[in-house]
Amino acid sequence: DGEVWVARKKLKTSPESLTDKPFDNGENGVYFSDDHYQNFLDCIKSREKPICDVEVGHRTASVCSIGNIAYKLGRPLRWDPVNEQFLGDKAANKRLERPMKKEWRV
Repeated sequence: DGEVWVARKKLKTSPESLTDKPFDNGENGVYFSDDHYQNFLDCIKSREKPICDVEVGHRTASVCSIGNIAYKLGRPLRWDPVNEQFLGDKAANKRLERPMKKEWRV
């Protein structure tokens, strides 16, 4: 129904009415954690998924990398999240990885 921007203790929505909209049953919600490290350790023992599992971590890091590449190239980019490639942009795709150092090769 719109967009949500979240930054440390700040929330902005568009339209503004989304700020107070409760999640319906079945919708994804925001989970509270005041200690992600402890949550991770607890989940090792319980075998439950942590609040920020590997997929969340990967997608979060991807967004940061995409933003940095767009900033360095000085232009907007179109991202395909399924194939994890920029659409029609060889220069941007070249920046998605770099050659590994000899000692890190398998």
